[in-house]
Amino acid sequence: MARRCVPRAGRGRVRGDGDAHESLRLDCKEIQAVAELTADTFIALLPTLREIPGHLLWSLYDEEADVLYVSFRKEEAATDSEMTDDDVIVRYHGDEVVGFTVLNASRR
Repeated sequence: MARRCVPRAGRGRVRGDGDAHESLRLDCKEIQAVAELTADTFIALLPTLREIPGHLLWSLYDEEADVLYVSFRKEEAATDSEMTDDDVIVRYHGDEVVGFTVLNASRR
């Protein structure tokens, strides 16, 4: 039996300037298209993801700051970091890379 797509109402968000606005609302076809695109994109990344230590990956994209945060360990605080020439901050815990931060992510 096929699943029925029921769009949910957007939740109000508060921007940094304090103005409330509605978050984006998508209809069923748009939701399905986004899900398929996202799944296809991640499936294409599977060979790379399999090389990650522990096969774990957490990510967060901050659209307002245009920053992508990627971590390979859950809640592992970095003890050191270094900035590369291409605006990527590599985070370390001791000698092990635990994640990276990509500045100006949408321009890449």
